Amino acid sequence: MTPQIMRILKKLYQADNYEYDRERSVSIYSESILSEKERDMLEQYGWSANDIVYFANHDDILQKLLSLKDTPALSQKDA
Repeated sequence: MTPQIMRILKKLYQADNYEYDRERSVSIYSESILSEKERDMLEQYGWSANDIVYFANHDDILQKLLSLKDTPALSQKDA
């Protein structure tokens, strides 16, 4: 992740830039704090601010967590 992307994410995920959704128990962040250029950069990087992943149960969480070990981008083998 580039330093520029990290600065944009820090700006997006400020403590005062969200509304709490009690029904779903999640924080929803407002992208309106970002400039169009910053939103475009996040989009190019494949980042979605409020892409909330749903897990059906504990077993579902474990299965998805274990599947991460097969993700090449998360491997240290080629690092």
